[in-house]
Amino acid sequence: MKKTLIALAVLAVSGAAFAQSSVTLYGVADIAVGELKQADKFGALANSGMNNGTSRIGFRGTEDLGGGLKASFNFEQGVSLADGGTDRTAAGVNLPIYQRAAFMSISGDFGEVAAGRRLTPAFFAKAAYELTGTANYSALGKQFGYSSAGVGAGARRDGLVTYTTPNFGGVTATVGTVFEGNNASKPMEFNVIYRGGPMVVAFQMDSASNTAPGAKRGSSIGGSYNFGVAKVAASYQDPAGPKKGFTLGASAPVGPVTLTADIARATNDAGKNTDLLLEVKYALSKRTFAYGAYQKDGQVGGVKAINGYALGLRHNF
Repeated sequence: MKKTLIALAVLAVSGAAFAQSSVTLYGVADIAVGELKQADKFGALANSGMNNGTSRIGFRGTEDLGGGLKASFNFEQGVSLADGGTDRTAAGVNLPIYQRAAFMSISGDFGEVAAGRRLTPAFFAKAAYELTGTANYSALGKQFGYSSAGVGAGARRDGLVTYTTPNFGGVTATVGTVFEGNNASKPMEFNVIYRGGPMVVAFQMDSASNTAPGAKRGSSIGGSYNFGVAKVAASYQDPAGPKKGFTLGASAPVGPVTLTADIARATNDAGKNTDLLLEVKYALSKRTFAYGAYQKDGQVGGVKAINGYALGLRHNF
C-alpha cells in the first residue's frame, strides 16, 4: 500500500513537472504557379519573391522556471516545396538548416532577453503595420528592406542579442545589437511599438560602425488604423544609404475575401521609382487561404524590373 502511494506521489510530481514545459511543432506550406518577369518563365513557385510566404518547419519550446521566469527556445528552417530540400539563395546555394531562427530567451516581469539568430527589432517595427503580413512580395520589403545598416543587414541577423521591455499601456520597446566578434560593423537596432485598439504606430532606428558614412544609420516610422470596413497604412522610410521614401496602402475585407493595394515610393533624386502590389486572399479556413498577387517593380537605371504574378495556396500549421 505504501509503495502504491509513493508511486502515485512520484507520478503526480512528474506530471506537474512535465506540465511546466511544452514544445510545439509548427510551420507553413506555400506553393504557387506564376511568373517572375525577370526570369521570363512560367512555372511552379516555391519560396520565391511571388509566394505569399516561405515554406518552413520549426520547433519552439517554453519551460516555466517558477517565480514568473520562463526559458524559451526556437529553431526554424526553410523548406523548398519545389524539391523537398532546405531553403536556398537565388543562386541555388543551400542555406544553413536553421537559417530562419536559432535562439534562446529568458523572460519575466522584467521583459525578455534573447540571443541567437532571429528576426530584428527593425523587422518587428515594420511588420506591425505592413498590410500583407510581410509577404515575400511586400512592396515595403521589396523597396526598402527591413534592416538597413551594417554588414548582413536584412530581416534576420546572426548573433543578435535583444532586450524587450514589458508592455506599458500598449507600448513596448526593443533594443538589439550584434557584438564585434560576430559582426565587424557592430550593428545596433531599436524600436518602439504602440498597439491600442484599431491603431498601431511603430518607430525604428538601426545603425552600424565600420561602414561607409552614408550607410551608418537608417530609420522609419509608420502606422495603421483599422476602420472595420478597411485598414489603411502609411510610413516614411529612410534606410541607410541614399534611398528614402514612403509607403501607402489599404486593405479591405469582403466576406472571406481580403483585397489589398500597396505602394512603396522611393523619392531620392538618384532613383525615383514606385513599387506597386495588388493582392487578393480567399480564406478557406482559419489556417488556409488561396491568394493571387501582382507586383510591378519600379526599378530604374537599366535594371530589368522583377515584375510578376502568382496564384497560390498557403497553409499554416
